[in-house]
Amino acid sequence: MKRESGFTALEVIFVLTAITIIFAFVLPDLSEFYRWQKRKENEKQVEKIRSAIERIYDMYAYDVDSYDGQEFRFGSNTITSGTTGTSFYSVSSYAGMSQKAVGRDVYNMEYTAYVSNRLASTTSPQVQYHVIAFVSKSTDSKLSSLFDASEGKLTCGSDDICAEVSGLEIQVSKYKETLKKMDDTGNTFQSYFTTLYLADPNHDVNVDRFAKTDRNGASVPTKWDTNSHLLNSCTVADDCIATLNDINAISTLKFNPEQIKDAWGNEFRVDNGSSSTRNPDNGETSPYSIRILTTTPWGETIVKTVFGVY
Repeated sequence: MKRESGFTALEVIFVLTAITIIFAFVLPDLSEFYRWQKRKENEKQVEKIRSAIERIYDMYAYDVDSYDGQEFRFGSNTITSGTTGTSFYSVSSYAGMSQKAVGRDVYNMEYTAYVSNRLASTTSPQVQYHVIAFVSKSTDSKLSSLFDASEGKLTCGSDDICAEVSGLEIQVSKYKETLKKMDDTGNTFQSYFTTLYLADPNHDVNVDRFAKTDRNGASVPTKWDTNSHLLNSCTVADDCIATLNDINAISTLKFNPEQIKDAWGNEFRVDNGSSSTRNPDNGETSPYSIRILTTTPWGETIVKTVFGVY
């Protein structure tokens, strides 16, 4: 008798048994691969947010470190230490992500944010800065990381995914850039002083070229160069510390807008007439000086003193 086509019950059972055995061996590997892939996806998202926070810090470095508490302030936004999820919404536009994606990890768990106190560096240049950290609880949904706000140190839990941004290098870079810009600004004032001195037929070293009048606004040709276009800072500011625009330095010395600002975006100030500079009103002789000043986010006044060159 001719056998009908198809599988016998025994053959089907045999195949199903074989598939079950194979699946039992493969399933753990597939599950592990899925967990690994999910974790990598989470790490990628965490790094994207970390990079965005670093950019924000660089852009708003003055805002961030003007405050000494456990908050990361930029513009009108604030991330407070210990907050979750929604505090990251303000980061979304900088990360190129939706608010939901910024607020929660790929496991749909809210991030936890940490912000240190304002810290002080121990090496030169001495700057102050914050550390911002955030943590994804990852697969076990338990937060096991620890953050020391007084030291800015994050101890990442075994299953957590952590990221942090330190403002130390950002502020060191801005401090050094500010010093360089102050040097460049000072050199411009110094060159102007020398140009006026060389234009004087008498080459009188007893005349201060850094301003055209004394601190009361009086013209005294034997002491102050009346050919100078720079105003005495004491005539335009009660404390004798004025902006470059106030003393006509921008138009006179042809500064562009970026030259007159420190690395934090604040305009330099200048003093060419107070008792803190060398000038004829103080009964002093050459070399005469001018001071260029700015203030760091943490309140330190940086002063560059420039002397006239003959």
